[in-house]
Amino acid sequence: MFTQCEHCKAIFEINMREVTIAKGMLRCGECHQVFNGSKTLSTNMPEPYSDKKIESAKTRESKKPEEIRHTDIITDDNKDGGNNAAKADKKPAIKGVEKDSDGVGLRLKTTALLLFLLLITQVLYHYKDEILGVNRYEPDKIHMVNHNVFTHPIEKGVLLISASMENEADFDQKFPILEVRLTDSQSKLVALRRFKPNEYLENYTESMLLKKNLVTNLKLKIKDPGSKATRFQFNFL
Repeated sequence: MFTQCEHCKAIFEINMREVTIAKGMLRCGECHQVFNGSKTLSTNMPEPYSDKKIESAKTRESKKPEEIRHTDIITDDNKDGGNNAAKADKKPAIKGVEKDSDGVGLRLKTTALLLFLLLITQVLYHYKDEILGVNRYEPDKIHMVNHNVFTHPIEKGVLLISASMENEADFDQKFPILEVRLTDSQSKLVALRRFKPNEYLENYTESMLLKKNLVTNLKLKIKDPGSKATRFQFNFL
């Protein structure tokens, strides 16, 4: 049996089984368009569309049945001719999917980069004080430059301590807690007192920092332990 493409008028030899399986919908081996082969199905050779098609048809006719290039059978589980026609041109659809995949990949990379930058920003913000040295605290870098201990001129039974300390760190840091230890000649502890910054500095505020490489003067009062105390030791905590 023969059928003819509705689009390019190419003629093909086909059997009834192929037409039945495809439910009439075939793909042309010449122009690759989908057409309803059952409409032009005939036991006789259809009238040629042009001399070129006549030559093509005669060439096919002269070949053995198994050598003739048949049309492709179009099948679809949805049994929808419109969907079959859409399947006839699969390559453009695949290309479209590839382009869309490239776009999705770019968006994913951009999102990942933004999330990474956000994470870095949060880490830097969280540790900004440490990075800038605001919260760094190394009391071992603070040293007593000099100190004098004498009896308070007005208050009875009170010692007055006048001293200077220096921050030898390469950064500003918070003021330390000052520990004063009084010992006897045998280095036994007689008295101990710890002073907060607001107790040894005038006009102290919590935002104040001990400047690097700067000598700071301090004054404090302590109860006179009597003659037992012969030595004074200063520690920064």
